[in-house]
Amino acid sequence: MKKYFLSFLLITSLLYSREPEREKSEYTYEPILAGTLLAFFPNNISPGDCLLEPYFFVGNTNGVYNSEWKTEHTIKNFESQLLLLVETGITPWLDIALTMNENYTSSHGRKSWNYGDTRLSLGFQITKNKSNSVVPDFRLLLLESFPTGNYQHLNPKKTLSDVTGSGAYETWLIAIVTKIIYFTPRQPLSINLNLGCNAPTTVHVKGFNLYGGGPIANGSVKPGQQFLGNLGLEYSLTINWILGLDIHYTHQNKSHSAHPDLGLPSSEEYSLAPCIEYNPTTHFGIEAGAWFSIAGRNAFSFATSVATIYWFF
Repeated sequence: MKKYFLSFLLITSLLYSREPEREKSEYTYEPILAGTLLAFFPNNISPGDCLLEPYFFVGNTNGVYNSEWKTEHTIKNFESQLLLLVETGITPWLDIALTMNENYTSSHGRKSWNYGDTRLSLGFQITKNKSNSVVPDFRLLLLESFPTGNYQHLNPKKTLSDVTGSGAYETWLIAIVTKIIYFTPRQPLSINLNLGCNAPTTVHVKGFNLYGGGPIANGSVKPGQQFLGNLGLEYSLTINWILGLDIHYTHQNKSHSAHPDLGLPSSEEYSLAPCIEYNPTTHFGIEAGAWFSIAGRNAFSFATSVATIYWFF
């Protein structure tokens, strides 16, 4: 399902923070910021260092948004996902990350275990934040998605709950820009803007599949290009306790095929992901929150709880 594709992409990020200056003076401090649930982190990992981070998703798809932006409660699927991120630094300006995931779904008593698409990404550090200047953290992410997930030969009784991939090789380019603003010496707000788009390859499908056509489907589909925008906000309660919020938007163009029964209409979706972070050190932390849709067109309506533990060494 589309929300899974985006979650895999959006979580190929680095939850790593540099060592803070604990007390610059009596009145200022720098909190430990690990990044929100959906935003890509704006800093590469240092050469030779490594990050291990599992993510846990548990929730429901409780309907679909039709072409008129109205919710139709035609489906109800329980879904859980275990995702593992492994990331390491290569040079001061380059790092690499691998994301793998396993999915469990239950729809009307029918259960599925399926592996999802695999992501490999390269992070390029363009600029680093400079205090008392307008220079932000700026990073470019080049990400390749490999079609290891399930997208065809589906069970029609599972209402697409057994879909865990797009079937296409997808090349993503994502720009990440972050700046920390201090309203007062002890009230910093981190603003993290992500903008991205992809270029998918053509997919050949047979039988029941993500792109339609029914049991006799046999043809090629060109998936529509996807665009994403995410605004991640982090507000410091203390040095170790952080409140976070993602405001997320996705759009996908229409998928085309020479076969009239194959393809998907264009779609878009708005969602929110509030969270709370506890980061006792720069090497270990815990985040928990929720991710839920608030509006959409030709997309799924969903609500998911999210938890992650990161370990940096």
